[in-house]
Amino acid sequence: GELDVAERRFREVLERLPRTIPSGPSPTATLYSLTQTNLGVVHEQQRQFDLAEACFREAIRVSRDNTDARVNLGIVLGREGATSESLSLWQEALRIEPHHARARYCMGWAAMQSGDVKAAVLYLTDLAEGRGPLSDQARAMLSQIPPGE
Repeated sequence: GELDVAERRFREVLERLPRTIPSGPSPTATLYSLTQTNLGVVHEQQRQFDLAEACFREAIRVSRDNTDARVNLGIVLGREGATSESLSLWQEALRIEPHHARARYCMGWAAMQSGDVKAAVLYLTDLAEGRGPLSDQARAMLSQIPPGE
């Protein structure tokens, strides 16, 4: 299917890159990190969470500022019950990129799950007021908060 084609294409990109990718800023490291992130997303969609985790960790190893890899790794680890590591990854993503929509959504979701309504409102309000891909979901989550909380 489509995921198999995407996986094959991302692997082809990785095969064309040099065998040793140094960590740190460079066009090659950025391409490698983004490709690992995209491959991780494919594995996540295929429910191959161990492979997704490995891709996201590799993407972060090469590019410490890869916020998408951090957010996605947090989601995968959260599925496995590693919520404290998930929270740390999402917080670090927000430190790097304060308006990262998916990181804010994940932090808002986690706050709602833990009953911290004030934190949820803090993370989700900007998303809910916007027009981004997570705006509807943020509005729906905020609508679950009883009036006066």
